Formats: sequence, C-alpha cells, structure tokens
Amino acid sequence: MSKDPAILFYTSDFLTGTFFMSDEQVGRYIKLLCIQHQKGHLTLEQMLKICLTKDKDIFEKFKQDEDGLYFNERIEIEIQKRKKHTPYKIASATLGGLISSKKLTKKQILFIREKFNINDFSELKSNEEIKYAVSTWLSKCLTIFENEDENEDENEDLISNSIEKFKNECYSFLEKYNKGMIDDFISYWTEPNKSKTKVKFELQQTFDISRRLAKWSKNNFNNNSSSKFDIN
Repeated sequence: MSKDPAILFYTSDFLTGTFFMSDEQVGRYIKLLCIQHQKGHLTLEQMLKICLTKDKDIFEKFKQDEDGLYFNERIEIEIQKRKKHTPYKIASATLGGLISSKKLTKKQILFIREKFNINDFSELKSNEEIKYAVSTWLSKCLTIFENEDENEDENEDLISNSIEKFKNECYSFLEKYNKGMIDDFISYWTEPNKSKTKVKFELQQTFDISRRLAKWSKNNFNNNSSSKFDIN
C-alpha cells in the first residue's frame, strides 16, 4: 500500500506537550514527527541533523526501539491506527462507487449491504488488491442475488397456485357453509411460513378440507368467543 500522506494531529495534545518549548524547538520537533511518519524510525544521525545538538526537551519525546532507532510513541500509535483503518475506507468507498455506477434496484442494494463484510478485505496490502477484491465480490454477490430472486419468484408462484387451488376447493362447499366462515377458514390456513415456501395447511401431516370445515363450523370460529377450540 502506498505511503499514507496524512495522519491525525491532535492540536490540544500537541500544544500541551510543547508548551514550554521555544518556537525553534517546536519547529524541529514537528519536523522529526513528520519524518518519522514518512520514513519510519530515525537514526541518531538523523535526529542530530535536525536538532543540531542532543536537545533534552526534544529527545525526551522519543523512545528507542531494539535497534536503537528513535520514535515518538504517540505518532507510532496513530500510524498503526490509520494503517488498520485505511483498508476499510478503501473497501467501503470502492463498493459505494461500484453501486453508484450500476443501475441497481433498491432490493439489490439492500441485499448487497446485508452480505457485505468489510473485515473480509482488511488484510489486503494494496489499494489495487482491495478494489479488485471488492469488484470481484460484488459480481459474485449479484449472481447469487439473481439466483435467489429467481427461486423466490418460483416460490411465490407455487404458493399463489396452491392458495388458488385451496380457495376453489373451499368455495365448493358454499352450499353447506356461509361465505364469511369460509373466508375466515381460508385466511387462517393460507398463512405462509417464515421462509415463504409453504402455507399453513401444507405443513399439516394430513388435511381433509371437508373434515376441517366441518370442525371449523362446529367450533363456531366465526363467533368472537374467548373459548379455546380444537382446530387440528
């Protein structure tokens, strides 16, 4: 991944930490921080090239790593935080751009956002890798959506046909039972399950419409009563 050109700079913390430094010291200190951000940990030679002498006020702002190189701990933390967050921003921005460039339905966009897991792209090293991975993922995601959408349409057609057939069979008993009772019976037994693949009467082990209607009528389901009835 290319060098990050920016970093979070907490002005209040910086002013507090440099309050008793001279303007010249502050200038040298901030220059060292910028160099660390862009080049990494500094050698003693690099530190002295900026400070000219081993300035105690400036040097105490830096620690030494196991190789003896100098680094400011706060800058190091902010670099790592930014480095960790950058892939998330790139992945999110890439997906947003791809969605905007395509003519997608609200249903497709909702499906994409539900399936998108930004953590899947956090370990990729370069911007190009992240963009390619997101683009490839989106293509696969849209293919999955199309397949699932086709299956959903097929399920809706099957349920619709099943309900229509059920209604016709129920209405064949209109001479025996009133329409209001039959409509209530149909409404109750055609409630779909959560996956919308079947309706309630299809989930029963056996279902004889004639017998069920007789029991429904006997229990007087059309009356508003607090009694509990056997509907099976």
